[in-house]
Amino acid sequence: VSLIEFAHHGSRINLMGETSVREAQKLCLDKRVTENTPPAFIWHTSEDASVPVENSLLLVKALSEKGVPFEFHSYQKGSHGLGLAENVDGTKEWGNALLNWLKINDLK
Repeated sequence: VSLIEFAHHGSRINLMGETSVREAQKLCLDKRVTENTPPAFIWHTSEDASVPVENSLLLVKALSEKGVPFEFHSYQKGSHGLGLAENVDGTKEWGNALLNWLKINDLK
């Protein structure tokens, strides 16, 4: 979401190389949200030591401020890079939450 606040700086380097903060800010998703941003389903874990949950909260805040529909889930358990998290207790239900959100929003 953000390449500045609560960011995973290794990812920033991999994506952009050694660029300035000013250049990185241009690509921060939370700074690019508009009223036309599509609805979003977001989930994160509070155990993620690589990217803090606050990074996702920046996007949630931006979506809320622009009136963009979203659903956000913060799970207690789970490290960074879980993939589908199918075998992570306490997190594996995110897929069902997503399917329900898609159905509620008629986004099949």
